[in-house]
Amino acid sequence: MRDTERGARALVTVLGANPEGSAVAHRLHAAGYAVVLVDDVDPAWTRRGRAYTDAWYVGTCELAGTAAVFCASVRSIPSIVDRGRAIAATTWSPRGIDDALRPVALIDARLADGRRALLLRDLAGGASTDVVAPIGEQATAPPDTLHAPTAGRFHTRHAIGDVVTAGEVVGSVGTAPLATAAAGRLLGLAARGARVRAGQCLVEVDPRLDRAGCFGLEREAAVAAERIVTTLAQFQSGAGACAGAIVAAAVP
Repeated sequence: MRDTERGARALVTVLGANPEGSAVAHRLHAAGYAVVLVDDVDPAWTRRGRAYTDAWYVGTCELAGTAAVFCASVRSIPSIVDRGRAIAATTWSPRGIDDALRPVALIDARLADGRRALLLRDLAGGASTDVVAPIGEQATAPPDTLHAPTAGRFHTRHAIGDVVTAGEVVGSVGTAPLATAAAGRLLGLAARGARVRAGQCLVEVDPRLDRAGCFGLEREAAVAAERIVTTLAQFQSGAGACAGAIVAAAVP
C-alpha cells in the first residue's frame, strides 16, 4: 500500500502540458490535490495561451488564475506543491516521480495517435486501475495551420494573440520560413526554441477570435478534466476501487 497523502494533499502526476493536460492539472489543483505536470524538454505545443507550456521556457506560467512553476529536479517539487502554492512543472521522468513522491494517480493527457481521451491510472491500493475519460469533439480547426517542413528548432518573434496578415512570415525551422495563407490571430504558436519533428503543427491562425479568445481553459478539455477529478475522488473514497476495471466517463 502506497502512501496517499503529502500532508493533507494527495499527489497526482499529469503527462502533457498541452491544453488537455493543463486543464486537468488546473482542476486537480483547485480540488486540493498536489499536482506535478510532466513534459519533455522544450515542448512544442502550439496553444500556449490555453496551456502551461510556457513554464518550460520562462520558469512560471499562469492559466485561469493558477500558476505552474518549473522544477529542474524532483527534490524541488515538494516545496511547490506541499503548501498549495502552485502546480509543479518538470521534465523529470514519471518513474522518478513515482519512486520519490508516491503519487496516487497518473493521468496521460498527451492524446497520442489521434486519441481523444484522457487516461487515468489509479496507483493506490496496490493494483493498477485504468480509467478512460473521453474528450468532446475537437472544435473546428483554424483555417490556416502551418507544419514543420523538417525536424529542428522553431524560431519566431511573434506571440500568441498577435494579428497576422496573409503571406506574413511568422517563424522558421532552420532556414525554412513559415508564411501564413490567411489573415487572423495567432491562436497557436510553438514557443521560440521548441524542438519540433517534421510534420508537426507549429502555427494556427484563426480570423474569428479576438485576443481574449486565444487565452484561458479550453471548454472540451475542462469538461473532461472535471470527469477525471470526480472519478479520482471516487477511487480515493473507495467507491470506485475495482481493480482492473475500465470505466468510461461519458462527456455530454
